[in-house]
Amino acid sequence: MRVLSQSPPIQRIRSGFLACNSLTHVVSILLIFIPLRVFGSLRDGIVAEGDGVVVAGVELGRVWVGELSFGQVLSAGGLAAEFIRERTTQLLYPLLISLQGPIGWSVETHILVLNTILGASLIAGSYYLALRLGDKAYAFLVALLMCSLTPLYWIARFGIPDNLFYAMIPLFGLSVVNWYQKKTRKSLIIMIIGVIGFAMTRPEAILVILAVTLVSAGNFLRRYLSLRFLLAGACLSLAMMCGAVIAVLNSIPVETMLVTFKDGPATVPSLKATASINLSDFDPTIHVRVQKRPPGSSSFYWDLLSRGHISWGLAMSSQTLLNKGGAEFDRLQFHYSRLVGDASFEGLSTDELAYVMSSEAIPVIQSNPLWYVMKIPIRGLALLFPWTYQPWSLPHVLYEAAYTIFLSIGLILLIRRGGFQVQQLVLLAIPFTIWLFLSSYGIDNDLKHRNGIFVGLNQIAPLGFFLAPRSRRINPEIDSHR
Repeated sequence: MRVLSQSPPIQRIRSGFLACNSLTHVVSILLIFIPLRVFGSLRDGIVAEGDGVVVAGVELGRVWVGELSFGQVLSAGGLAAEFIRERTTQLLYPLLISLQGPIGWSVETHILVLNTILGASLIAGSYYLALRLGDKAYAFLVALLMCSLTPLYWIARFGIPDNLFYAMIPLFGLSVVNWYQKKTRKSLIIMIIGVIGFAMTRPEAILVILAVTLVSAGNFLRRYLSLRFLLAGACLSLAMMCGAVIAVLNSIPVETMLVTFKDGPATVPSLKATASINLSDFDPTIHVRVQKRPPGSSSFYWDLLSRGHISWGLAMSSQTLLNKGGAEFDRLQFHYSRLVGDASFEGLSTDELAYVMSSEAIPVIQSNPLWYVMKIPIRGLALLFPWTYQPWSLPHVLYEAAYTIFLSIGLILLIRRGGFQVQQLVLLAIPFTIWLFLSSYGIDNDLKHRNGIFVGLNQIAPLGFFLAPRSRRINPEIDSHR
């Protein structure tokens, strides 16, 4: 008589749970993740302030209900107009906040509901994207890793575009992988919508899209061109990007300003002592700014390659290293705030201040270019393993160590075992691009932006544990002698 072996209780529970459908898995995770996230936000309070994101959303909400026109929002000046003009790659989150106007509830309630929906989208999108790469066990692990990323609970109480950026990373990856696997007209439309939506979350998203495009182009062209030629093309693309950055930095702002000459009459200057000159001709040792500046025309900027964005990156990367606790960032902010308050530089516009910042950063880089380059990998390791230098509590350090080491081992196994299919390369390009950008930029003053790296790594790194080792190739000559 044959006796059936009995499975241990834990194994039976595991097998039964994994046998459930995908919706059951997602709902079971959300029933834990969402209450914890909402509880943390309500306990610490919703912060409806920031650098113009919420203000811009509220003003756009007034446009929805007919209280203002879009032109009036731009002409009114202030944080809302500045945000809309100068941060065009982050407009999707203010547009979502603007729905608060037609709905009619408070801004704090709207931010809580919006960020909760985005958090649920992050978990669900991560699960279904992982399901395209592996089985249900892998998808469930990826969703749990997303839940274990503790900064996602802290950031949920703030009205900042990062909440949307993190939620869009798996949705963008899912749209691209879905197109690669199906290649239908419907999947192409979904991917285009995903690309457009992702591009309007944060400046890093533009770089991620460019990287994914290069991976896709390389995968297509490798059928016709050699790997060496493709690498040369990638280097040429990088050189062209650097050339565009250099062109932006070397272009002197052409704004005009009203000035008066320091060597004018001792009494009240006459009208002849006041003139309108170009910024390139302004010399603080000769000229003094007049408080009333000529009105500037409304314009929009792609803020990734704007002079302000590049100059801040140069200032941070050239004059800081780890920026522990944001002290170095605060020091630079204080320096340039004091500079703007100086009488010689009073009334500096955004482009003018950025020009001064880049002019101070470039000589620092030229004085020691090797150290500037060496800081990039050092900063990159610090972003991945901040527990090695941050003054965190012992439980926090142990959690971060276990979490980052687990992802690192999974990534190494993926490189060793993976077949480097195009879907895997696309998902690897997402965290790698964000990591390289932040390592070079050096402005992650509170380790907030590194969350995008780990959202991307959570999606692909654990796959290394689920892949079988590559079969060893047998040498035909040795095999023939056997």
